[in-house]
Amino acid sequence: MHPVMLQGKAPFLDLVARRLAQGGIDVARVDSPWPEWNGLALGTLRVDLQAAGMERAQRLGRLCRGEGLLFAEIAAHWQPVGEEWGFVMQAGGDERALAALAAIADPLAPLPGAWLPCGPPGAAGFTARVFDVLSRSVQLALQTQCPISGHAPAPPDWQAGLLGQAELARMVLLLAQHYVGYYPTSSAPHADAGEKHWPVPDGTHYALNLARFIDLTLGQSASLRDLLLSLPPST
Repeated sequence: MHPVMLQGKAPFLDLVARRLAQGGIDVARVDSPWPEWNGLALGTLRVDLQAAGMERAQRLGRLCRGEGLLFAEIAAHWQPVGEEWGFVMQAGGDERALAALAAIADPLAPLPGAWLPCGPPGAAGFTARVFDVLSRSVQLALQTQCPISGHAPAPPDWQAGLLGQAELARMVLLLAQHYVGYYPTSSAPHADAGEKHWPVPDGTHYALNLARFIDLTLGQSASLRDLLLSLPPST
């Protein structure tokens, strides 16, 4: 296998290099080919390690295609706390890119096989943002119910907690609707968000199914709430 070339200067690349080396993979550090790039190169594959949304995936995908390269993205919490407490690793890319990525995905993941192919480029960044909001929701619920260490127990502030959960629900619904908007026909997902069609069964596009589910459940809840608020008061 070709050695993995880590490209960029982000501090988390040291952690990535260590994980790869522990997996028996040769690693070299080289300069980044693009100003915003912190990723890795393996043969003709380029992997963005800072997956941060569809717009970034589109831009970097165009750069890679212009040079005849495959493009994939990985979203993960590469910081030390992620290694200590565990993390989720999401991957996005077309079929060829994900097949090439499989050679190094297991050493990067928390456990062999413990990484989630989310769909085409942009899917990993979206899924990671949704998971982050859901994690924040759990933290907020715990803060509402559990007393602060060193302070006397106090009644939970349910109103503040529920308002916070409602705001997080609104946030994740907007994320989902934004993602679904890239796939208006949804029967043939696009390899690079609106530029080429590639026939992928819906079961392989985890991010789109997740976005549809969120849009259906939370979107219907918002519609029901608006309907109830529009009803005249009972007499």
